[in-house]
Amino acid sequence: MVFTHKSLLNINERILLYLLNKPYKLELPDATEDLTAFGIAEAIACDRNNIFYNLKELINNGHINETLKYIKGKKKKQKIYLLTDSGRKIAKIIKDDLFSKEITILFQDNKSSRIKFPEVSKYLESLNICSELNELEICKYTNFKGILDTDLLKYLNNDSIEFPSFIIIPEVFYGRERELYQLKIWIDNNINLNYIIIYGIAGIGKTTLVSKLIEKYKGKRHIFWQNLSEWDTPRDVITKVFEFLLKINKNNFHAYLDQNKVQDIKKILELLKQNLDGINAILIYDDFHKINDELRNFFALLIKTFGRNIKNKFIFLTRYNIPFYDQQEVLSKKSVIEFELKDQNDTAIGNEEYILYLSDGSTRKGKLDGKGYAKEENIGPGRQVVEFPALPNVVLEE
Repeated sequence: MVFTHKSLLNINERILLYLLNKPYKLELPDATEDLTAFGIAEAIACDRNNIFYNLKELINNGHINETLKYIKGKKKKQKIYLLTDSGRKIAKIIKDDLFSKEITILFQDNKSSRIKFPEVSKYLESLNICSELNELEICKYTNFKGILDTDLLKYLNNDSIEFPSFIIIPEVFYGRERELYQLKIWIDNNINLNYIIIYGIAGIGKTTLVSKLIEKYKGKRHIFWQNLSEWDTPRDVITKVFEFLLKINKNNFHAYLDQNKVQDIKKILELLKQNLDGINAILIYDDFHKINDELRNFFALLIKTFGRNIKNKFIFLTRYNIPFYDQQEVLSKKSVIEFELKDQNDTAIGNEEYILYLSDGSTRKGKLDGKGYAKEENIGPGRQVVEFPALPNVVLEE
């Protein structure tokens, strides 16, 4: 988790400490993902988009090196990061200093205890507050004043929620109440839509909004969250969901994967649907704009497989809207229609109300988003016409 408080160690210090505990021999033919930028970001609780700046700074200072290696389970080489001799010396100094500190453990009743850093994990275990924590996890939950608030550890003991380590759980949340309310209505009611796409530029608050949303379902729903990357494959996505299902004691997935070396994606998605039936899960996929065409087709098939199963909800977070539904189906059945409104200078005209006249004689009303874009689903074949009441001279035909 990336908390809004300033942590006990800064990002560069956490990187060096993490790599100190990850010895690697360069002569090995491949490496593990935990030595890549994204692997390091997840382990030290740093945003993926920021980790490269810190890695570059450490490289420039001569504390780490980067090299290309094949990653186990991946087709392409990726950069991995290793300590130099000077980096290893600094990391050992950081560790020695850290282990000499005392940490203040703050409890919910505002009582506190002072514990030496090396003894923090066993102390918390003895109180049944959490299971064993490594040194980086202790740093993650401890602020720069050396205070560890045990209220932050509540997420570690929730079996219903599968959080990535860098999800943002805001301490303070301003605005977006209307959007939060709308999302809650969508989840709590049998609205005939099993997925929603939340998109906007970086930093606008998409992840924070959904993080605040799922706090309301802690202990009530099983929640799965995965951050996607351009290297991810359908198998990567399936593996993550498979691990999630194992935690909630759903294991017919396991039997199929063990018995079939070559997996049928359609069969796997049907099994996924069966395993999630009755669970009422919320599955969130962040950084959806980074996916490749193969994964886009996979998610198109996933949404199609789940069909009108509206008990399980899928949330996709992306910097821009990505039509991941089956393009061939759109062309043949015209089940989806998209349209954008722009002026003569190719500038988007947003927030205009429209009327959609369907080929079966029915009509629908809606409103374009701020970028002049709208999408309508469950459209039959034939000619469709879009009119804009405030712009009588503008007509779109599909």
